[in-house]
Amino acid sequence: MNNLLAASFSSKTNQPTVISLIFCVLLVCGHVNLYSAAYDTGYWQSQLSHLIVAIIAFGGCALFVSLVHLNSYGYLFYGLSLLLQVLVLVAGHEAGGAQRWLDLAGLRFQPSEFAKLALIVTVAKFFAFSRHSDSYRLRDLWLLIIMVSLLFLSIFIQPDLGTAGICLVIVGAQLFFVNIERRSVIIATLSAVLATVSAWQFLLRDYQKLRVLNLLNPDLDPHGSGYNSWQALIAVGSGQVTGKGFLQGSQSQLQFLPARHTDFAFAVFAEEHGFLGAMLVIFLFSAVTYVGIQIAKSARDSFSCLLAIGLTTKIFVEFAINSAMIIGIFPVVGTPLPFFSFGGSSLVTSSATLGLLVTIARNCR
Repeated sequence: MNNLLAASFSSKTNQPTVISLIFCVLLVCGHVNLYSAAYDTGYWQSQLSHLIVAIIAFGGCALFVSLVHLNSYGYLFYGLSLLLQVLVLVAGHEAGGAQRWLDLAGLRFQPSEFAKLALIVTVAKFFAFSRHSDSYRLRDLWLLIIMVSLLFLSIFIQPDLGTAGICLVIVGAQLFFVNIERRSVIIATLSAVLATVSAWQFLLRDYQKLRVLNLLNPDLDPHGSGYNSWQALIAVGSGQVTGKGFLQGSQSQLQFLPARHTDFAFAVFAEEHGFLGAMLVIFLFSAVTYVGIQIAKSARDSFSCLLAIGLTTKIFVEFAINSAMIIGIFPVVGTPLPFFSFGGSSLVTSSATLGLLVTIARNCR
């Protein structure tokens, strides 16, 4: 049975169908969960309009996007994304102490979500354009390093450490499949460690440091900075095997669980549907990851391969970080769970991500 399932996921013919089915199931589960988490607010009604745009984004990317054109206009995509980040810093909307949203033509969205896609395309285009017969050295990557750094810094200072960090992880995953000189890898790793230490000392704000310290010591401030993590853990544990039932979660319905419609949407699902429901979600995201890797392995060229790796990493890392947040093995960094957390930018971007994977899979045939 397991071999049959793996063969079905690996089949080039079945891959677009599998991705499309998972997309539909995630959309339904996510919206039903959002209704339970926020039925007494206007969030789930607003998400309905986002759903329509998300379906259009998935269908448009799956059926009409040309990989050739995406490759050709990759740097333009990057330039527009960087411009949007600058506009956010200059004239963005501020909420919760962060300036991450932009209002254009009556629409409010979060440009940093689309920056993830821009970086994925940019890295894939860079290596597809500048092919080397031998290993890449740091001096060969200076342009890419500058582009990644500019976008990272523009997101980091909003401040949005979670999204900025995910961008680096995505780029790192793509670079893992590129032949880079060992000496350059060692230098880059040491530089990253030094940058992390410097950021902790001089750049991270106090509340960001507290999130890390609460991870290392959960009893540090359970009623203050560690409250969110504790409530999420209680919600997950109280769901036990089969859950408390739809609309029956005490932590979410009695509003003990903060941000239950955004950062901790998965905790709501786990409380109401238990271990079995959580395993369903884990299976769906694991299936997307597995199929995405198979698509990358079957890609016709380096651009499509690196693009598939970046897209797959985006979905997996967002899921992994969000689920790790709610069980207390990763700091709370405000990373949404794709298709579950409220927010049009995240939903549309995640939908476009799966749509692009379908396009790559269709071109693998």
